[in-house]
Amino acid sequence: MSSSDDERVAADASAQSVVIPKHWEEQIRTAPLGRRRVLHRFVQQVAAINALEPLMRSLTDTQLAEQTLRFRDILAGNSHRIQDALNDILPEAFATVREASRRVLGMRHFDSQLVGGMVLHEGQIAEMATGEGKTLVAVLAAYLNALPGTLTNPPSLLPSSS
Repeated sequence: MSSSDDERVAADASAQSVVIPKHWEEQIRTAPLGRRRVLHRFVQQVAAINALEPLMRSLTDTQLAEQTLRFRDILAGNSHRIQDALNDILPEAFATVREASRRVLGMRHFDSQLVGGMVLHEGQIAEMATGEGKTLVAVLAAYLNALPGTLTNPPSLLPSSS
């Protein structure tokens, strides 16, 4: 196993034992049961993305760009279950976008923007006020859904063929 594989395993392990911030705990605790489950899933994914941040920062620009090729290889091997494969690589793909944005634009996605990207990826609507970073949020879902080399729209948003 390479050192980057070791780092990914360590990041996955630390994401499982993450302490949820107080402001997220309150939202999860007071939410209706169905929404609570969704929020908890989003928080776990944000924790996984955050755990990958040191690894992403350590990559060279070339290595960061090569992430896209690696993700496409993963998806090519899972073409029969593309949506599941996209969900599997979501934390690493979002961490890659976050780091690219930090390097190129000088703008790092906030945790709430990561959640917004997850909502868009699932084909839902994310309401955001002026100045909350809708463009940064949209890039997360657009990047992830463009990886298979097809349309960026999630399948649930495509018009029916009838």
